[in-house]
Amino acid sequence: MTAWPLSRLGDLTVNLDGRRRPVKESERQRGPYAYYGASGVVDYVDGYLYEGEHLLIAEDGENLRTRQTPYVFRANGRFWVNNHAHVVIGNDRATTRYLEYALLAADINGFLSGAVMPKLTQANLNKIEVPEPTLEQQDAIVGILGSLDDKIEALVETNATLEAIAQALFKSWFVDFDPVRAKSEGRIPEGMDAATAALFPDTFQDSPLGPIPSGWRAERLDAAYEINPPRKLPKGSVAPHLDMASAHTIGFGTEPLIERPIVSGSKFITGDTLLAKITPCLENGKTAYVDFLSTGQVGHGSTEFIVLRPKSPLPPFHGYLLTRHKPFRDHAIRCMSGTSGRQRVVNAALSTYGLAIP
Repeated sequence: MTAWPLSRLGDLTVNLDGRRRPVKESERQRGPYAYYGASGVVDYVDGYLYEGEHLLIAEDGENLRTRQTPYVFRANGRFWVNNHAHVVIGNDRATTRYLEYALLAADINGFLSGAVMPKLTQANLNKIEVPEPTLEQQDAIVGILGSLDDKIEALVETNATLEAIAQALFKSWFVDFDPVRAKSEGRIPEGMDAATAALFPDTFQDSPLGPIPSGWRAERLDAAYEINPPRKLPKGSVAPHLDMASAHTIGFGTEPLIERPIVSGSKFITGDTLLAKITPCLENGKTAYVDFLSTGQVGHGSTEFIVLRPKSPLPPFHGYLLTRHKPFRDHAIRCMSGTSGRQRVVNAALSTYGLAIP
């Protein structure tokens, strides 16, 4: 099989950077049109500069080196772009969507400039070489990869829906006590079978937290949970490592782990929840549930994680749902201390959060 020829991106695209225009946040008018930067949508504004399908390529930012998120992405419809992303479309030799996949697979490190902040200039962007199959072959490639992307997107949406349901049930059962309220009023609790409903009492009792279900108890977090429980890993040994960048702001999944020698940092096992304790990661929602280790395996990660594990009778996943619960996150944010920009959660203050334990 003959290898596809390599062509420079500048020979396969039409560059539309000249239409870009940044607008200060204070001068933007809210509207229906996406406002794009180097990493995707950063705002919505009342006007647009582009219309149709275009390829956006980050012009600057550390993500050009780390590739934690895609540095190339398509924008469709009507939208605005600031001067931190190049804008191109494919010409008569290449389709825009094929070029997205080709660039995502390309090694661009040799085309980056800037010792402190990586930059991909338009001149260097045009020099990047990618394979140039025939247009028919490009369509076939896009058909296969596009169908996989569509399936991934559908699964992501399904996961988001299921997590929203789980969080709603957590709030209903463990915070608002809706099944208990229903039974106390002579109603059948909604959304559960008779066996599950029978597990809830039908009266309330007073507690330091206010009324809680009868037979439950009010506990502080440090009594109901293990906070940074001891996990043993010999110093210098190699084990799965999770850095802060690999934890997501939405959902409990993570980016793939890497094997790295242990030096210091958090240590965790399956069933632990990892909560970012430093600004702005905490405010942004950086959280992970550990379900990616084998039985008995210990992983290690960023020093900026707090490791949480519910004690019996609470199930392990209670920890993840709690860390996604807005009142708890607000409490954690109030527990931060330190200089501006480097604030961290104070564990002693976090420990005072109150829980109702069945």
